[in-house]
Amino acid sequence: MKQSLKLLERDSIGTMELKNRMAYPPVTTGFGAIEGCFGREEIDYMVERAKGGAALIFTDGVSVDRDHQLSVGMPLPYLDSDELIAKYTWFVDAIHHHGAKTCIQLYHAGRQTTLAKRKGEEPVAPSAMPSTFLGRIPFPDAVEMSSEGIEKTILQFALAASRAKCAGFDAVDLDGGAGYLIAQFMSPHTNRRNDKWGGSLVKRMRYPLAIVRKVKDFVGDDYPLIFDLPMDEYIEGGITPEESLIMAEMLEDAGINAFRIHPALFETYHRVFPTMATPRGVNAPLGRLLKKKVKKAKVMLGQRINDPDVAEKLLKDGCADFVLLGRALIADPYFPKKVMQGEKDEIRKCIGCCHCLDNLASCKPIRCSVNAEVGFEMDYKVLQSANPRKVLVVGGGPSGMEAARVAAMRGHMVVLCETQDQLGGQIVVGSVPPHKEELENIIEYLKTRLNKLNIEIRLNTEVNKDVVKEINPDVVIIATGAKPIRPKIQGSDKPHVFMAEDILKRPQDVTGKKVVIVGGGTVGAEIGELLAERGKIVTILEMTDAIAPDMGLLLSLDFHPRLDGLKIVRHTNATVTDISGDCVNYTKNGQKNSVTADAVVIAAGYKADRDLYHAIENLVEDTVMIGDCNAPRKIFNAIHEGYHAARMIE
Repeated sequence: MKQSLKLLERDSIGTMELKNRMAYPPVTTGFGAIEGCFGREEIDYMVERAKGGAALIFTDGVSVDRDHQLSVGMPLPYLDSDELIAKYTWFVDAIHHHGAKTCIQLYHAGRQTTLAKRKGEEPVAPSAMPSTFLGRIPFPDAVEMSSEGIEKTILQFALAASRAKCAGFDAVDLDGGAGYLIAQFMSPHTNRRNDKWGGSLVKRMRYPLAIVRKVKDFVGDDYPLIFDLPMDEYIEGGITPEESLIMAEMLEDAGINAFRIHPALFETYHRVFPTMATPRGVNAPLGRLLKKKVKKAKVMLGQRINDPDVAEKLLKDGCADFVLLGRALIADPYFPKKVMQGEKDEIRKCIGCCHCLDNLASCKPIRCSVNAEVGFEMDYKVLQSANPRKVLVVGGGPSGMEAARVAAMRGHMVVLCETQDQLGGQIVVGSVPPHKEELENIIEYLKTRLNKLNIEIRLNTEVNKDVVKEINPDVVIIATGAKPIRPKIQGSDKPHVFMAEDILKRPQDVTGKKVVIVGGGTVGAEIGELLAERGKIVTILEMTDAIAPDMGLLLSLDFHPRLDGLKIVRHTNATVTDISGDCVNYTKNGQKNSVTADAVVIAAGYKADRDLYHAIENLVEDTVMIGDCNAPRKIFNAIHEGYHAARMIE
């Protein structure tokens, strides 16, 4: 245990004493609410993070008015009635039982909601204006709030805070960030009023300051208040870092004890959930500015902090007093405890794939690519087997490694065979394209676990019937992955034509200037970026109507502008007919076309490799396929199928 770490120091927010500097921030889970309060899944999920050692657990956003919730499709929590106090007490007691403090986040959606959430009524906002989620999805136009409506919401925040204090919450967080109602009043982009509630910065701050003062009237001066500060809205005419510092000074003078940096708004909401392409600790400059400005208030910094060394550096460099580990604690709820125990290499790091948030955008609860237990904390437990068995896992990619990990944790004797000279499977080449380095986290974590579990690992081993008979397993888990598809294109056997995997292994083999990539799925498009960054002139030919349609929403919002910046030419609905000399011929919309190429890369997708399964399925009765040998899909499917295959061994 390294007690010298700043991460492990005790600190306080107002009168709230905290055992370390690691906190779980407000993250909408989508697990749903039951008549306004959290259900079992939400409580179990939060309790696991409290057990994992976080000092402070924030709730999901809780609306101060059930008719003004954010736009996520499932039932969400609210606190607009005294009848709900007792229900929230269950949540508070469950968190306190594991030694953590808990803070409720209170918000009002304002314009950032749907007609369905408003029961057919238009959203309200400081000013009448439209909004677009991520700048592309239109939301209903908002109507301007009346003075009476404004005063009503101020009282709603105060009443909700009072109820939260009665329920036992240790602090209240007022959500003035990410474009919700408080931020809408603060921002010149969304507040275009010319009365006492809008115009100058002082007038725009009248609303949040009125809420802070009213809340303090209801909960007292000693009750800790945190404020989400929208330090940069990343939009023309929005809040700037310079303006936010003046706002912070005014809020601290009004009694705010800590600030949570919470930038962006609906139009730039992807900035709230930066992807693996975003540098770790991306908000460090904002944190440093705010730390220099505040007098006593603490600064809480989050986003893309998935490594304890990054978190420690942010604290030591004066960028924050507390680090907020959102997706980091989704991926590994025991991140803080592993830091305390000096087991940093045991942390299962978030890879920034944003699968969790893509689910929310599809009106589904969050799930995690690397942690199969999210949302099922009490149901999916790795329990010791009463009947230990011998398990052969064939394939050392993420699916096979996860199956081996879980099977060994359950007490089974595990042999893992891999045909290559290293573990990792498709991740080895999948982490090669630009901004994909975080994928290596999965393999490094699983390697560490497999080594500590004393699993027998056989590299350079081609499994066949004889090997299966020699090992004589009770259970065989086949994770042989997928094979690249080589379409029957005339001329594809020429020496200047490469398969995608070959280029990912040796991108330097592509000589010449002009490259044509046949296939614009995620793999082909990422190879295009890789080669364009190496100075190649790249053209992508895709037979369907979209480039990288299998990429997640938030990743694609980063990815496609990068392709634009690299001037990569993309043709959809383009079917390659043949490769003749330095020409790649294709048809598009019934027209014949041609593009010259010094090199051609085939990225036509993958097909499941089930050869071994069919060869040995009658040798061992308990044989199961997992991962891409079922069907080529994503890391999420690989990890989850590996986890469950091992969890279900009888």
